[in-house]
Amino acid sequence: MAKSKHLALIKQGQVAWNEWRQANPSIKPDLIKSDLRAENLDGADLSHAKLGWANLTGMELGNANFSHAKLDRAELSHANLAGADLSHAILAGANLSNACLVGADLREASLIGAILHSADLDGAKLNNAKLYGADCRNVSFGKADLSGTELGKANLQGADLSEANLTGAKLYLQDISGAIKAGADLSKIKRY
Repeated sequence: MAKSKHLALIKQGQVAWNEWRQANPSIKPDLIKSDLRAENLDGADLSHAKLGWANLTGMELGNANFSHAKLDRAELSHANLAGADLSHAILAGANLSNACLVGADLREASLIGAILHSADLDGAKLNNAKLYGADCRNVSFGKADLSGTELGKANLQGADLSEANLTGAKLYLQDISGAIKAGADLSKIKRY
């Protein structure tokens, strides 16, 4: 469970939270299993935070910093994460269905087994991310950078890869015939 001190601090709002984070950069906030839906976390510094199983459904999280955060099995469906920094974050098994991740930074993030069904990742940076076994049905990856991304066993049925960069992406014998690929850079895809 979350530490009550960290939960009390985040309930004071994004400004107070960010000031506390700036004064305590070495602390990794423990917000595991927290229901944060009532909080304003737009632009919040949640880097290195422990947010496993947290409920962030439908929240405004644009430009928030989740770099290196642990969001395994977190509920982020319908959340607005446009422009958020999720680089190196662990999102294994997280639910991001119908989430807005336009322009988000997901470089080297772990999305193994994540549910991304119908999410919008247009222009997102997913370089070297791990989407092994992820549900990417009907995801919009328009102009996204998926170079070096591991997509093994990910379901890409109906995904829009228009103008996406898939250079060096790993597909493990996947059939991507059901995905929209107009203008996508499919050069040097690694099939296993």
